[in-house]
Amino acid sequence: MQNKKYSHLDILFTETDKKKLSELKVLLVGAGGIGCEVLKNLVLLGIPFIDVIDLDTIDISNLNRQFLFQKPHVGKPKSIVARESVRRFNDDENIVITSYMQKIQEFNAEFFERFDIVINALDNADARSYVNKMCLFTGKPLIETGTAGHLGQTTCHFSGVQCFDCEPREAQKTFPVCTIRSTPSAPIHCIVWAKNFLFPKLFQKLEEENDNDENSEDKESRKNEEDGYKKLLNERNNKEFEKMILKKVYKDDIIKLASLEKLWKGKKKPQPISSFDAKQPSNDSQKVWSLEENVFVFLKSVKNLNERFLDGQELFFDKDDEDAMEFVTSASNLRSIVFEIQTKSLFQAKSMAGNIIPAIATSNAMVSSLAIISLIKLLKNEKSKLGTTFLSPHPLPKVPRLLTHCKTLSRPDQNCSFCSANRAITKVDTNETNLNSFINLIASSFEFEAEEATVMIDGRLLFDPDFDDNLEKSLNSLGIKDASIVVVSTENEEQHPIYISIVHSQADQPMIYNIVKAANLKKRKAESESDDSDREIDAKKIKSVEVIADQDFVLIE
Repeated sequence: MQNKKYSHLDILFTETDKKKLSELKVLLVGAGGIGCEVLKNLVLLGIPFIDVIDLDTIDISNLNRQFLFQKPHVGKPKSIVARESVRRFNDDENIVITSYMQKIQEFNAEFFERFDIVINALDNADARSYVNKMCLFTGKPLIETGTAGHLGQTTCHFSGVQCFDCEPREAQKTFPVCTIRSTPSAPIHCIVWAKNFLFPKLFQKLEEENDNDENSEDKESRKNEEDGYKKLLNERNNKEFEKMILKKVYKDDIIKLASLEKLWKGKKKPQPISSFDAKQPSNDSQKVWSLEENVFVFLKSVKNLNERFLDGQELFFDKDDEDAMEFVTSASNLRSIVFEIQTKSLFQAKSMAGNIIPAIATSNAMVSSLAIISLIKLLKNEKSKLGTTFLSPHPLPKVPRLLTHCKTLSRPDQNCSFCSANRAITKVDTNETNLNSFINLIASSFEFEAEEATVMIDGRLLFDPDFDDNLEKSLNSLGIKDASIVVVSTENEEQHPIYISIVHSQADQPMIYNIVKAANLKKRKAESESDDSDREIDAKKIKSVEVIADQDFVLIE
C-alpha cells in the first residue's frame, strides 16, 4: 500500500492495519442502490479482492440513484456493469473485482470461506437470511445494510451477538378475500384487487378460485360474474373489447353487487359508473387523474395489454411495465370512485402496488459509509465499538443536528431457530452418498442414535423413524445438492435441531467440519436466568456513571 493515491489512509491506519487492508477479501452481495455506493467506497479504500454478486439486470428506474449505471447499460447485468464502471474511481490494477450474476442461494459454504468480511446490500429477506446462515456456518462477520426512504441502518453480526434471523420480520400485509372482492374501504384494497385479481383475470390463464370466505348469496353472484368473464374473454378480437370490459366491470358487475342486500346492511352501496367519457391526461405522474382521465388510461392500457396477449406474450404484473402500471392505477381508481374511496396518482399507486418505499440516493450513500466504518472497526479488531447505527430523517430530540444514533449489539436470542441451534458443514459426494450414510455421519458427529433422526429439506420430509423409504437413495436424487441446507432433528426434546450446509465434493470420504454444538435447552434456560440475575443492579452500590458518547450506552461501576 505504498501508492500515493492511498496516502490519506495514513490518518486512519497503522502499518499493521494497512498490511491487513492490503490482503483483505470482501464479498459484496447486491449491486443496487446501496451496493453501488459500497463498491465505490471499497475501491477508494484500495481493497484488493472484491467479489460482487447480483442476479438483477439494470432497469431504467434504477438510473436516478444507482450512479454506476447509465442509459446504455439498461438490460445488462448489474454486477458486471458495476465492476467495469467503478474503475473510474480507482484504476489500480492490483484491485481484483470478480462479478457473478447468480442467485446467492447457489453459493455454498466453501465459497463464503474465501472471504474475511461479507457485506449485505440486499432488499430480499430470504436472500439476506441465507447469507446470514452461510456467515454463521463459516464464522465470517456480516455487515448488514438497509434503507427505506430517509430511514436507514447498518449493523454487524458475528459470533456472540444477535444474528439476522434473531429478530422476527414483519409479515407482508394481507387482506381478507371478501374485503378485496366485495367491500373495499381503502385505496390499498382497490390496488390489490386491480393487481392480483383483475390483471390476471384478463391477461393470464384462468384458474378455479377458492371462495371459502364468501357466503352463499355472494358465491352465486361470483359464479355469474365468472361466467360473464369467460364469455367476454372469447371476444378478445372484437374491436370494442376494452369498452366491453369497462362496462362489465364498472357498471354491470357493480349493479349486481349492489343488489346483494345482506352485504350492505349498515354500509353505503357502491355506485356504478354511468358515463364513460374519456379524456387524455397530462404526463405528470404525481397528478391524480379525473374520472374521464382514468377511463382514457384504462381503455388504452387494456387495448395494449390485450394486443400483447394475442401476440403470445406471457404477461405478469411488473411495476416497471408501463402498460401494466397504468392498468392497475386506472382500474383501482375507477373502483375507488365506485366505492367513494380516495383515488391515487400513478406515482402513489406504483409505490403501493410494488410495495415500494421510494429509494433516496443520499440515504444509500450515508448507510454505505456507515458500513465502511463498521468494516474498518472489524479490520482493527475493535468489535466492542461496533453497534447498530440508525439513520433518521430528523435530528433526535435530545441531540440537535444529529441524524444518526447507535445502540449496542444484543446477545443472541436464546430462541433463535438458527444461531442457537447445532450446525456444521459437510463435504460429500451427493451423487454417490446415500441418505443412510449421511445420517450415520451426522449421528456420530452429534452423538445421537441414527434411528431417532428426522431429516428434512425445504420443508420436505426425507426420513423419520416411521418413514425409511429413502435410505438407499442418493442425496442428489432426494434434492440434497451443493449449497443445500439440511435440517436434522431427534426425538430428544432437550436437543436443538442440527443444520447441515452441504458442499458437493468428489472426495472419497465425506467430511464434516466447523461443528458448533449448542447447549441443551435446560442448560441454556438456566444460564439465561442466571445471566438475568447477574444483570440486576443495586442502586445504592453505584459509584459512577460514565456515558460512552459514540456508543449510546452507559458504563456503570
